[in-house]
Amino acid sequence: MLQLVDLTKRFVTDEMETTALNAINLEISDGEFVAVMGPSGCGKTTLLNVIGMLNSPDEGQYLFEGIDIAKYTETQLTLLRRQRLGFIFQTFNLIDELTVSENVELALLYQGADRKSRRDKVAAVLNRVDISGRSRHFPQQLSGGQQQRVAIARALVGGPKLILADEPTGNLDSQNGEEVMALIKELNAGGTTVLMVTHSDRDAAHANRIVRMLDGRISASEGGV
Repeated sequence: MLQLVDLTKRFVTDEMETTALNAINLEISDGEFVAVMGPSGCGKTTLLNVIGMLNSPDEGQYLFEGIDIAKYTETQLTLLRRQRLGFIFQTFNLIDELTVSENVELALLYQGADRKSRRDKVAAVLNRVDISGRSRHFPQQLSGGQQQRVAIARALVGGPKLILADEPTGNLDSQNGEEVMALIKELNAGGTTVLMVTHSDRDAAHANRIVRMLDGRISASEGGV
């Protein structure tokens, strides 16, 4: 599905230059569930953002489904993100003024789907993550676990090939965290590729492969083919 070749990302300020990713080589195949682990500041989130096409690398190649996206315009990258990627964040990132259904439907509005298609897809995905009974509720009326289910539904509704999850259980208690991880594992079993950044050994144990990072480099890879 994707391949990074000698990929490097730097951040420059007036005072200093920081190499967040240093000559990263990584390949993720269709249907894999990969967990990225490492200490704070090691480059995990930067890696996720580059793969999610939110940041551009300074050096190296990023091949997505066999295509080098380095020459893509921002418009092309935005379209690719909307069609192929789904994001799950630690802080849920739901819009308080919108209902559960409206939060999920927003992803389809960006894709230009017609009204009937949007309603059908939203109803199906809310049922899939077992939150359909709360479709008319607002985020503030939900528990943390329920909000994360809505966030997962929003990530899934557009039919992405790749889910990018950044500490998806970080704001949840252990029970809700396990339920969310079981749902992500189920999605992966259905064929969706998952790349997850986590500090949790318990969460990482759900993955097929664990990639460990240190100082902007991949220090080890466990499991997988």
